[in-house]
Amino acid sequence: MIEFMLLAIVLIVPLSLGMVDVSNYFSALMAGQSAAVEAARAYSLTPSAHLGAFDAQEIPLGIAQKVMADSGIHYRNFQLKIICSATPCLAPGASIRAVVDFRADLRALSWPIHVEEIEPVDAWMVSR
Repeated sequence: MIEFMLLAIVLIVPLSLGMVDVSNYFSALMAGQSAAVEAARAYSLTPSAHLGAFDAQEIPLGIAQKVMADSGIHYRNFQLKIICSATPCLAPGASIRAVVDFRADLRALSWPIHVEEIEPVDAWMVSR
């Protein structure tokens, strides 16, 4: 019985804590992925590039904050970049890349998260 208690304290408890951190890392990664997807989609569906830039900043940040707050994950240095493949950005057939970078503060470490998502602009839309 004593050996089992020592084994449980030395091996099982740290292993369990590590699994929780890995789970939180993947939760933060999925939040970043959702933020990138929604940023690219919001930008590609707006009627003008000015509105697209505003929507692309506000919508994914709110989504990421909500998902990570629900998971109890703390993060910092949230950055979003929108990169267009053509000029003007909303030209038919162009693509919009949303890049999300932040650090997820977990129990033991602070992990960097980097996610990219590409969304095409509808080729049949009139240039805005």
